[in-house]
Amino acid sequence: MTRSPCRLCGLTFLLAATWSLTAAAQEWPRFRGPNGAGQSDATTIPLSWSLEECLWRLELPGIGYSSPVVHGERVFVTSANEEDGTRIIRCHNAANGELGWEKTYPSATYKKHKDCALASATPALDEERLYTTWVTPQEYLVLALDQATGEEKWRRDLGPFKFMHGYGGSPIVFEGLVIVPNDQEKGGTSSLVALDATTG
Repeated sequence: MTRSPCRLCGLTFLLAATWSLTAAAQEWPRFRGPNGAGQSDATTIPLSWSLEECLWRLELPGIGYSSPVVHGERVFVTSANEEDGTRIIRCHNAANGELGWEKTYPSATYKKHKDCALASATPALDEERLYTTWVTPQEYLVLALDQATGEEKWRRDLGPFKFMHGYGGSPIVFEGLVIVPNDQEKGGTSSLVALDATTG
């Protein structure tokens, strides 16, 4: 399984715009794309490229291992400041990389595996909203934001989260529900949670 064309260089992400522009023709609304299959019908995506061939690239704040998601001409990415725990959600124009909006959320750091990041879960999209998740030992937060403006529509705290290595559970949207895994280590209460996409 290959990662999305987001490259991590120290504290820097580089977005390959050639990918963003061609993927915009087909929505990429969640981890591994439509239906989680990791496949696209697009025929113009290059198999390889160099940074010099990118139409645009930009530096993003913090670190994140989540994949970008795409709806129309919008590309959404998440990252986090590993020093103070601040989570960052950004919307960029797929055609030119211009920043549409950015939201930051103060949070906390925690002990995790060295190969895990605070922003490891890939967001999910429907026609109107972006849904994202993150955890600390004290809370499991699910957020819904307006795609166009970044305005927070609702939030739901699923309670404490027990883990050993970190968190990377990406939500999916299905028939008006936002479905998130609540898979906890021994001592936590594991479940599968479905939230109303409109109200949380």
